[in-house]
Amino acid sequence: MDFHASNPRITKPTLVSVGNPDPATPPAAGQEIATQRKSAKADPHRAAPISNTQPPNAFPADGPDFPH
Repeated sequence: MDFHASNPRITKPTLVSVGNPDPATPPAAGQEIATQRKSAKADPHRAAPISNTQPPNAFPADGPDFPH
């Protein structure tokens, strides 16, 4: 899926959760997604592909509190 055209239209604060070992969306791709949105932050961590459950302690602690 290519979201290059629609990403810039997302203006709400967005946390782009990126798993370092995720081959489908590597950290560089997550950073690119974050830079295409006006109020986004990329947050790489050690989990993939379902980063909020595998492993649970690798999910970013600031997720529920984003934006700061």
